[in-house]
Amino acid sequence: MPERLLDASGKAKFQHFQSNAPVPIFVTRAIEDGRFVGAVIAGQKTDIFDGPRHEEVFRRHSGANFGVYSMLNMNDLIVSHPHPPGVVTYPAGATFGPRVMRDYEFVWIIEGDCEYRYGPQTFAAPAGSIVLCRPGETDFFRWDRQRRTQHAYFHFNIQRVPSHWPATNDWPLVRRPAEGDALRPVFRHVIRYGRTGDSQLARLSIMQMLTSFVLGQIDTGDIPRDTLPEPVERTWMFIQQRLDAAPADAITLDDLAEASFVTKEHLCRVFSESTRRSPMETVRLARLDRAMDLLARSNYAIGQIAEMCGFASAFHFSRRFKDAYGQSPRALRTAIRDGTTPPSPGLITRFGEKPVR
Repeated sequence: MPERLLDASGKAKFQHFQSNAPVPIFVTRAIEDGRFVGAVIAGQKTDIFDGPRHEEVFRRHSGANFGVYSMLNMNDLIVSHPHPPGVVTYPAGATFGPRVMRDYEFVWIIEGDCEYRYGPQTFAAPAGSIVLCRPGETDFFRWDRQRRTQHAYFHFNIQRVPSHWPATNDWPLVRRPAEGDALRPVFRHVIRYGRTGDSQLARLSIMQMLTSFVLGQIDTGDIPRDTLPEPVERTWMFIQQRLDAAPADAITLDDLAEASFVTKEHLCRVFSESTRRSPMETVRLARLDRAMDLLARSNYAIGQIAEMCGFASAFHFSRRFKDAYGQSPRALRTAIRDGTTPPSPGLITRFGEKPVR
């Protein structure tokens, strides 16, 4: 029932309700003079907040697991813990329903095709589909007529929807994600840990799934890779292999041209066009990258590192290093030991990825 709490002025009346969180959490809120005022109560502990502070996470309550309920920004998505999830297998030709939905349910069609009816609408949901069943209508599943059907499911409630989302009636009911999507790995996680895992993590997983599903951001992809001309790819592989086997040995332009099966002139031209540097500059930066790793992760003296990475002298190495990284090898080593993050390498030293510097 409603109860009265006072803000700093001692005059605000509040509306009171209880959440479904594992720890009893009561949120009391009111709008007074255009200002959001409220209190969060867990057990016997109370925290009163106002408009300028209502986006803060209240973590002063030791032992209170607020989870996603602790963020009280009015644009936040808030969901319940999943009702016990499960996996069900039906024989060919089976049906399920009709039923009146009173909460939300995610259904993953793992095996077999099905037909999903929601009110007057009918949708095909082939194997791999994710169905979002919404409350307020009668729904019905007709499973595959020719073979068995297997699906995973879990129920949940939604306490608050972000204001910028479309109306719930406009949410999609079926998504057919492509291989490598973001939905099914999270679904597996909820099925695995929804009963016994961390409650907050389960709710966060549902929030990620629901957000991806509603907004249509369900795809993932490989990190894009720039395709380099074949002579550059072959040269890059040769550089890495040579530096792995004998990092102190000299590498000449003749060596690179021979490894790439083109003339020196052609190799220089395609390198300039595709990487904006020369082949020999690439060799030098690859040596410097390896030297930076040794500076950060070994106790070798700077002179030893210079020799190991193929530089003529410690002086020559230090000059080239400072040109590339903006500080001397000694200064960088000192900074790293003091906790500074090492700079990004001059090259991405994995074969097949385009140099970035």
